[in-house]
Amino acid sequence: MQFSKYRSALNLLLIVFLIFPFGSGCQAKVSEHISHQEKEGVLYHCPMHPSVISKKPGNCPICGMALVKNEEGTDASPIKVPGHANVVVFPERQQLIGLTSSLVETKPLTLTLHAAGHVAYNPDLSQALAEYVDASQAYWRSKRLGTDVARERGEKLLELAELKLRLAGFDDKQMGLIKIQPSARPPVITDQFIPKNLTLPENAVWVIADIYEPDAELILPGQRAAMTASALPGLKFEGEVKSMDPVLNSMTRVVRARIEVPNAEKLKPRMSLDVHIEVPLGNVLAISVDSVFHTGETTLTFVLEEEGRIEPREITLGREGDGYYEVISGLSEGENVVAQGGFLIDSESRLQAALKSFQPVGEVKNTQAEGETRTHIH
Repeated sequence: MQFSKYRSALNLLLIVFLIFPFGSGCQAKVSEHISHQEKEGVLYHCPMHPSVISKKPGNCPICGMALVKNEEGTDASPIKVPGHANVVVFPERQQLIGLTSSLVETKPLTLTLHAAGHVAYNPDLSQALAEYVDASQAYWRSKRLGTDVARERGEKLLELAELKLRLAGFDDKQMGLIKIQPSARPPVITDQFIPKNLTLPENAVWVIADIYEPDAELILPGQRAAMTASALPGLKFEGEVKSMDPVLNSMTRVVRARIEVPNAEKLKPRMSLDVHIEVPLGNVLAISVDSVFHTGETTLTFVLEEEGRIEPREITLGREGDGYYEVISGLSEGENVVAQGGFLIDSESRLQAALKSFQPVGEVKNTQAEGETRTHIH
């Protein structure tokens, strides 16, 4: 009976010795298999040359730097913005690298338009009107009595005189007041013929600003303007836009804006000025200029999403004012975009996009959401 007990114990020990080595061997094989699977997806890249990709550690053949292990988390989904991939930067890491955000919101913007200007002589409108009257009388006389050559010359002189008045600021209604009929006698030129917006108070001067064609539609009478002159350092002059030329200069592609500047005794005729005109743009969807990246081919920003996800987004911008851009398309009100620290995100996004472009599809294990790359920015 006692012998049977010893025999049962020996059989039990034999079973234990047979099982444990076998189990350890299985475990070792499983671990080896997992390790082999993990190593299959590991790639190494050069920090200075992202195009250098290797399945084994080593040195870069271009610069000799040690290759860095590529973090897992890439996938083969299409990149929405060419040359930029999504990245993930956890909130605690965002604080360490000084990453801040800016809100996309609707707000009033004011555009400061810069233009070159000069001080004009006080226009002698009475003389311009007298020249027009003389040209008109000569035209009608040549039409009644002169030859074809005389009539053609009289017509050209009249056109030039009328153009001179229009360039001085006369509109069609004001020109109609001084039209001369053939039988009419030359009128007496008085102040009633001079438009009120072309007269100047005492000690005031005209400043002519050259406005380029794309900005001409933004300039309206009544807008405020500030001027500085290199010849008068430290002085600033304020004025108001009074009128715009009705004719565009076909050579320079500019329109002249006439600005009235009071209390400008120190400004001399023909003196050059830097003109800044304030143009209200109204309430528009705006993004901070610090959040915008110009790549040369496109304009983009980085949108902050949940759980540290950062998405590069292509956007279309309008005019700039008050440190903000007008957003035409690509963003919605209430979205948060990267402000400070965006250059780090831009560099990492470019790096990950370059790595993805050199990785065969399916070779790297996907552990993230589609299109994202988990990264560590130091």
